[in-house]
This record gives sequence, structure tokens and C-alpha cells, in this order.
Amino acid sequence: MIKKESGVTLIALSIAVIIILTITGMIIYSARDNIYIRNLTNMQNDIANLRDKIAEYYAEYGDIPAKTEYPDISNLQSAGIIGANDTGKFLIIELEYLSGLTLNYGEDYEKYKAGNYTNLADLTDIYIINETSHNIFYVEGIRVKENDTTKMYYTDYTEGDTEAVQIVEIEEKSIPDGFYYVGGTKESGMVISDNPNDENRYENEEIVGTDLEGNQYVWIPVDGILGKDGTIEDVRGTNGEKKILLGRYTFQSGIPGEYTDNANSEIEETQEEHTTSGYGNTVAKEIEEFIDSVSENKGYYIARYESSQNAETGKVESKYDKPVWTNITQQNAATECHDLYSGINSDLINSYAWDTAILFIQKYGKENYSNEDGESSTGKSNTGKNILNSTNQEDVQLNIFNMAGNCREWSTETSIISDNPCISRGGTYNVSQSSTVDRRRAGVNDIFDNHSFRSILYF
Repeated sequence: MIKKESGVTLIALSIAVIIILTITGMIIYSARDNIYIRNLTNMQNDIANLRDKIAEYYAEYGDIPAKTEYPDISNLQSAGIIGANDTGKFLIIELEYLSGLTLNYGEDYEKYKAGNYTNLADLTDIYIINETSHNIFYVEGIRVKENDTTKMYYTDYTEGDTEAVQIVEIEEKSIPDGFYYVGGTKESGMVISDNPNDENRYENEEIVGTDLEGNQYVWIPVDGILGKDGTIEDVRGTNGEKKILLGRYTFQSGIPGEYTDNANSEIEETQEEHTTSGYGNTVAKEIEEFIDSVSENKGYYIARYESSQNAETGKVESKYDKPVWTNITQQNAATECHDLYSGINSDLINSYAWDTAILFIQKYGKENYSNEDGESSTGKSNTGKNILNSTNQEDVQLNIFNMAGNCREWSTETSIISDNPCISRGGTYNVSQSSTVDRRRAGVNDIFDNHSFRSILYF
């Protein structure tokens, strides 16, 4: 009898080895996959944190913390993640301005700040941001192996972000108490309303509709003050760039020029000067306070529409499809614009606010509404439906209506010609006279059926 010996057969041993190798391979692959996932997650968390911190910075300062252009985005282009809205420069994010920020990557930023590099493009462990879309990218990218292929990730999406629009940061500081963000962006005209039913109706959409319930205002973003933060050359734009600087301007053939006091006998008086001048029109409540506010808050609001009158309260409105308030003197128009809301200043539009809004339209608008000769550069006479005409053509730029057509609009600018101290701006419902920028004089008791007015808000 052959004695059976206990032990492991070669076949059983082979099976065991195969099982062990399989399990080991699974562990190896699992560990490797976990590393890929962890690296990718770390980058995505970094970008989320950066987006939050930049949002806070933008809400406070009206700009992004980035100024130096990164020279090589070929990796991003090859990956196909640059979208239609990434039209501006790609800038290095200045991390030192973002307090309380902890990142997993981005150590090359220290080399950048210390100037410890030969070529800026050699710094790849660094985060950059597109100045237009505010999309954030990690230059070095994260390598992830999926099956037999390797894929690079440079941001928190994998294809061109063609649907993205510029981040609109809405915080209490940038929205007056009692108002609500409706839609639009910094470049397309950000709209607010005093009715909560309008909140986020067109969130982050560039074109804001007219089907809203409240009074609407549009934010005019400002880069600084003319003479303090830049010159007329900056406003005209060197190397294809333009700054929006608060100031008074002429627009010969659409080109902005600095407006000097007493040029053509038109000035923007202080209240003290006005008290002693005796011209009789109404000037800005506090023009110096307005300038200081714009300098600090990087912008101001103008009414989206020419004024109408609420049928029940008699107060001024800024709403679509309402009869335009005409046949009113400049003084009464100014009075109607005072004290519209508690907690924020309101006034009849002044020449600084009007001219700077035209710069905004010139920089971001699709058409140039700024001919000096009184001819409309668009051939459009009015916006929408109102009692002055029935053409129903639109005159809209950056969610602002009627600055180039429909009615002339009273301002707080002053002519030193004593019998005609009031200045009106903008177009009329006569298309041959439609213009955003020409100035016309009138008397303090004059009323016209083609003259309306527009209010402004500032902090």
C-alpha cells in the first residue's frame, strides 16, 4: 500500500501563487489609484479654496489679486480646457493677498516672489487665473493614469468651460441694503432690484431680461479717478487696453478727451460754489462725497431706465414699459432723485457719472454710443415701449436703456450762462439728434416733452 503523505500539490501551490499575485496586484493598483485620486482631490480643493478667497477679495476691492502675466499656457491649450470666456490674460495669483489660505500645491509662488528664477515659464508649481473669466488653473497639472492611458488635469473640469461667465461676487458690501442681485456680470452690466422677487432671476447671465418687478439699477465699475489713478491716455487705451476712470470727458468722434472746468462754460459745481453763484439750477448734493465713494468702492449705480412716476406713490421709478416722466424742470427732477432709499445716497445723475458710464459702454459694449456731433452711431431712437413713440426699437448697452436715445436727460452739471444754467445729456426720440454725450443748455423753469431724468446710487 502506498502511503499518502500530506502536503500541497504543485497545482494547488500554483493556484495559491496566482491568487496571491492577483491580490497583491490589486493592492498595488488600488494604492496607486488612491494616490492619483488624492493628488487630483488636493488640486481641486486648492482651486475651491482659491475661488472662495478671490471672491472675498473681489467683493472688497472690485478686482482680482493678480497682475503678472504667465507666459506659457500651451499645456492648457493642448488639454482643450480653455473656454470661450477665457479671453483675457492668464495671470499669476498673488497668494500673499489672500489671508488664511492653505494650499497643497503652488510652492513655486515663493520663488516667484523672491525673483528666484531665470524664466517665468520655468515656474510650473503655481496657480494662475484668467483675468476675464476668473477661471483658475494649476500650471503643472495633475497626472492620473486611467487603465492604459494617462490624463492630465489642470483645473476642476475637463473640457473648455464654454458656458462659464465671469464670477459675480455678491456680498452685502457691494449690494445696498434692501436690494437684490438680479443678474449680469461686471463686463455685461450687473443689475440689482429693490424687489426680492427679482433675486437671481438672471443669475450670472449676461443679458438681464425686462420681466422684473422692482426698480432696477446697473453697477458701473470704476478702476480709479482720472488724474489720481491714471491719465487720459489710460482711458483711451494703450496697447489695446482701456481703464474706466471716473472723470468728466468730451468725446470727439467717440474718442474721450479730458473735460476742463469752464470749457464751453460748463462746470460741475460744489455746493459752496453754487450757493454764491446764483445760477438757479440744482447741483449734486455733495460732488466730493460722490467722488470719494467711487474711489473707495470702485463703482456706483445708475438707474437702468429713464425715470417714470409711480401711479400710487408719486415717487420716481426705474422700470421697463412705463410712461417716461417728462415735462419736469431740472430742479424738480433733482428733488425727486433725493432720498430714494435709506442707507444709501441717491441723486440726479452728475456729469462724472454720465461720462464714466459712457467709458464703461465703450470698453465692454457692442456698439459705440458716443458721437459728439449729435448723430446716433447706431441709428436707434429709443428703447422698448413708452409713450413718446411707437417704433419699439431697442437702444440697450450692457443692460442700460436709453442713454443714446429716446429722451434727453437732466443732469446736475451747470452752465455759467445765467439764463440757461441747466444741462441735459443723451439723445431724444428724434433719431437724427440721438447722442449720448453732447451737452445742451436750458433755463431753470424750462420743461420739455422730450426731457426726462435718471437717478444714481452710491455708498
